Amino acid sequence: MQSMKLSLSVLCVLALAGCSSMSEKECLNADWRKVGYDDGSAGKYTSIFDDYVKDCAKAKVMPDNQAYLLGPR
Repeated sequence: MQSMKLSLSVLCVLALAGCSSMSEKECLNADWRKVGYDDGSAGKYTSIFDDYVKDCAKAKVMPDNQAYLLGPR
């Protein structure tokens, strides 16, 4: 029973961590070319950029799509 509670707790933490792709602070300080490079190196799809746009809107930051797409090259 205790291991079930632990598993459920871990699952909840992981679910909450997956809700935001980038914090407001990260948005304000992002090097979008590096973010694109890192995402490409990690095998992430470029569609994650849409999540950055949504998350960064809270910080009134518009991510640089052009720089982001240059990152993986």
